[in-house]
Amino acid sequence: MTTEKRLEKLERELAETKAGLAHAKRLARGLLAVMGLAVGTYLFAGVLMAKTASAQVGKSGLREVRATAFFLEDENGKVRARLTVDKVGPMLLLLDENGKFRAELNGSRLLLRDENEKRRVALFVGKAGPVLGLFDENEKPIWRAP
Repeated sequence: MTTEKRLEKLERELAETKAGLAHAKRLARGLLAVMGLAVGTYLFAGVLMAKTASAQVGKSGLREVRATAFFLEDENGKVRARLTVDKVGPMLLLLDENGKFRAELNGSRLLLRDENEKRRVALFVGKAGPVLGLFDENEKPIWRAP
């Protein structure tokens, strides 16, 4: 292979890498926005329940609201968010206007689903560190970092 061909190949690979990095940055920004929305919903539900539910003074002297689940409904009475506790721990589920699961925050895992409830983005933090994965419409992995 000549030097020119090697240089062309390297330039092509560099351009592909830059394009992939730009795509990953866009996805990361979107993921951060969804995480912000999830945390905001979690906090909003807590504030709303603290204001509307009966509160008790706990051992710490602070007002407490205790429940096994919170359901947030839209103006039509459809459940749009659930805050529950399962085997893994607290879970926040966000549902679309059709009642389909679109986002799930559970322990150290965030899942984003498409309109068919197929997993499309997953962020997980385990013992080895964070893992971000992207999936196609059949939930087959198409990209992962690291």
